[in-house]
Amino acid sequence: MLRDELTAEQRDEITEKLAQRVVKRRLESVATLFLELNKPIAFIGGQALLVGAPIFGTLFGYENMQRLALYFQSPENVERLLVRIEELSQERDAQEKGGAEPSAEGSP
Repeated sequence: MLRDELTAEQRDEITEKLAQRVVKRRLESVATLFLELNKPIAFIGGQALLVGAPIFGTLFGYENMQRLALYFQSPENVERLLVRIEELSQERDAQEKGGAEPSAEGSP
């Protein structure tokens, strides 16, 4: 069944899953560049996913392909994904540094 929009919960779930996968694989720079370059044509990208749904749907599930197509049709969702990738990347970097703030050397 073809839907015309995602619920807020579905949108947030897709955003979180995609952002976590990108950051886990340390592909923030590549993903950010790709998403920023393609944000103006997000609708066309979503339509391309719908065209490829019969092929990729057998591998990834038709419902998943439909959700991704609906997700990427909106430039606002792409921006939301970019913001979440940045947030997760900063959190990971802070954890890798020990999560501690730099000490104030020389303070009385």
